[in-house]
Amino acid sequence: MKRLSANIKGVTLIELIIVLAIIAISAAIAIPGMSGWMAKTKLNAETRKLYSVFQLARSEAIKNNQNVTVDIVKTLNFGTCTYSCYYGNPIIYIIPVTQVPENIRLNKYNQYGVRSTSASSSTWTFTTRGSCLEGDVPDYLGIESNALPPPKNEKFLRVSLGGSVTIQ
Repeated sequence: MKRLSANIKGVTLIELIIVLAIIAISAAIAIPGMSGWMAKTKLNAETRKLYSVFQLARSEAIKNNQNVTVDIVKTLNFGTCTYSCYYGNPIIYIIPVTQVPENIRLNKYNQYGVRSTSASSSTWTFTTRGSCLEGDVPDYLGIESNALPPPKNEKFLRVSLGGSVTIQ
């Protein structure tokens, strides 16, 4: 059997510095790409959250045998958007007024894809049978991220007259 030399004690300082430099260069290359990935992840998360709000509204309308409304409010002064889900008179909130994240905007589109510029409030009301009231559809809710470049900066929720909600 060969014996190992007693002179081997570990890595040298130069080897350690070279490894740290390689790690630093790799991180400098990877980090700028992470910001776009994080913005896309936040957009997808907010889209799924709003999809769940619409699904909950529909199921609560059927379960409670009452019309349930999803309300989207855009504050034009500050550019913030909020949403809530409620039913009854007096109002009973299923989901209280919730503000969307800072870089996310909500826009209502008509069936032809034209953005509604004047509406500061948009509502969708689900009936006791789970369908959506006729005046509310076929409209789209656009969830837009200011942190992403077009055209990948917007997702859409479509609510059909039958009450089904799809992400597009």
